[in-house]
Amino acid sequence: MLVKVLDENRVKILMEDQDIAYYDLPFEKLNYDDPVSKAFIYDLIRKTYEHTGVDFKNCRVMIEVIPGVSGAYYVLLTRMEQAGKEKIEFDKTECCDREMYIYKLEHAFQIPLFFKRFMEQPPEGSRLYRYGNAYYAVVSFSPNKVKEEGFSALLLSLEEFGNRCRYHYMNEGLLKEWGDCIFEKDAFDYFLSP
Repeated sequence: MLVKVLDENRVKILMEDQDIAYYDLPFEKLNYDDPVSKAFIYDLIRKTYEHTGVDFKNCRVMIEVIPGVSGAYYVLLTRMEQAGKEKIEFDKTECCDREMYIYKLEHAFQIPLFFKRFMEQPPEGSRLYRYGNAYYAVVSFSPNKVKEEGFSALLLSLEEFGNRCRYHYMNEGLLKEWGDCIFEKDAFDYFLSP
């Protein structure tokens, strides 16, 4: 669990694989109406206070859960004004950007092979990150490119080299903040240049 104090009213927590396994709460199961999820949220608030000194007791708290790469997810805790009937407001983000695709590549030798698949349909943006023990290729396309014939086949062919991350929303933000950026732009051009 990585905890980052954003300011006196906001804390960002990154739940990684070992934390998710410990609580047995993957993103898909997290639901504030569920007693286990509710207990997890209260435990998170308590641990945040112990580790950072930021106190969310005796105030309203907004809990935002945002999916990340490889099953990881963020939990944002924000102190709210006193007005309102609920002590805790819970929001789980599930929308995604259909023009961005993130693939997890387990081994470095897969990277050039992965990018060579884009020879006929180059991405408009491509970045490469290292996070944990894997590499993450982020490729983005215009809405028109996504609608072209054969685009779905291209995405399917990429699965040979890496697993497509299920959730895209805010994933690159997670990679920028917690991972190492290897190529900030034009990773595709780098791997295909002579």
